[in-house]
Amino acid sequence: MVLREVNGMFLGDLDTFTLITIALTLFLIAYMVAMSVFSRRKEVKVRKTYTILKCVDCDYKKEREFKEGDYVGKVEGDCPQCEGPLVIYAIYDKEEKLR
Repeated sequence: MVLREVNGMFLGDLDTFTLITIALTLFLIAYMVAMSVFSRRKEVKVRKTYTILKCVDCDYKKEREFKEGDYVGKVEGDCPQCEGPLVIYAIYDKEEKLR
């Protein structure tokens, strides 16, 4: 008798079909949320900065990772092919995916 009063207090006068429909709907919503969370593959993207060095006198070109203090136009030494000045031509970011 106490259980019937408690049951009636929370659920009111809902029939069995309505209770089953509500239970199935809540189950399906929980299932869909769980599937959307666990089915996504998270890709980690890392950005790396690169510097392009070019020789002023010949066609020599070299790409290397960015070093602190690099700026476009900075002379970085001598060209290994013709001994001309090696200048920073461009600095750019590349996005790499890690799995």
